[in-house]
Amino acid sequence: MKQTKHQDSILPTRFHYSRDEIEKIAVDELRQAQCLPGQPAPVDAGEYLLVRHGISPLGAPLPPGVMGLADLADPRHPAVFIARHVMDGGNEHRYRTTEAHEAAHVMLHAHLYTEPDFTEALARWRGGDDARRGTITCLHRDIDERPRRYNAADPFAHIEFQANLGMVALLTPRGLVRRLVAAWTSTMRLRDGSTQTVLDASRREEAVDAVSRTFNVSRQLAAYRLEEIYPQ
Repeated sequence: MKQTKHQDSILPTRFHYSRDEIEKIAVDELRQAQCLPGQPAPVDAGEYLLVRHGISPLGAPLPPGVMGLADLADPRHPAVFIARHVMDGGNEHRYRTTEAHEAAHVMLHAHLYTEPDFTEALARWRGGDDARRGTITCLHRDIDERPRRYNAADPFAHIEFQANLGMVALLTPRGLVRRLVAAWTSTMRLRDGSTQTVLDASRREEAVDAVSRTFNVSRQLAAYRLEEIYPQ
């Protein structure tokens, strides 16, 4: 994890994880909670939260547009809330991604709430709302199954970006995805003499279906994950 300085920002010091760091943290956390499958299979982010952090996501009447909320006011006793329309809406993939996104906040960002500078900056950003300085409120637009670049002008946008990467890492562990589609990959030699593992282009759609079905995630998330691991 590295720090960057933004002297003219309401949040002058920001913490950034690399993608590889997030992948490692997610796998280590799942393994410690004994929630990492031994073979390609769905990952239960709710079970991870219960075993590792002693919490169960609770349904709550959150404001319109809010999908989930991570309460990290006391980082030693975090809480996760899921909007009732998400929890009871019948869209299993949406619920699983929301749950995993909030789990990623707990996994990656609880330590930030021990930093007074961070919580005070968050309260100022929210118009002086001290009551919400210990929470991360996640809107529909924040939970992205295809994590994209974020607006650096928003001092807290990188937090949501990291949570989306953590969500993907929790639901589709990279090593298990590679094992699932191994039969459809080959090794290609590059001009510099190095090698790269590539996914058979004619089998990509089939691989997307397999990842979606095996890990119980949407095709959108599955396609993103395969593109990340095996760029076209």
